[in-house]
Amino acid sequence: MNDELDMKQKIDNWYKEHAEKLRIKNEKMNELISSTDYIEWLANFLKDTHSFSDEDWMYFLDLFENKDRLNMAKICLLYEVVSRYASKNNIDINICDYGNYYKVIYQDFCFDIGVRLNQEVMFFCKEDRVDDKEIIVDFNNILEIKEKTNKEIKN
Repeated sequence: MNDELDMKQKIDNWYKEHAEKLRIKNEKMNELISSTDYIEWLANFLKDTHSFSDEDWMYFLDLFENKDRLNMAKICLLYEVVSRYASKNNIDINICDYGNYYKVIYQDFCFDIGVRLNQEVMFFCKEDRVDDKEIIVDFNNILEIKEKTNKEIKN
């Protein structure tokens, strides 16, 4: 009987821990798209750097300001936001030799955001241009949905 209670307690603890982690992740993702601050930072940052990965800030500490390092580390959250939107809207991911990516447009700014699959998973972002052959995720739509959801919650 004690073994069954022990196992139930372990399962309950595991569930609570993972539910809390998921809640925190969703909160961070919502914060990322609650304004245009992050996407505008990304547009300006990519105009200077042209590309980066979520690991660059660790290896090149002296090249980036603290704000940039913090924002670079959030690229995996932005990828998740884009991926969820694409999935809900039947937008296919682009497959390439090194992993996969989405082409995203925000106003007149176009970029790729994706995952490189080598010995480990690495998220990347690079400046790009609009290509009529590729399906594009319009980030303005993501922001509009978030704004509409916020208004509905307030009412």
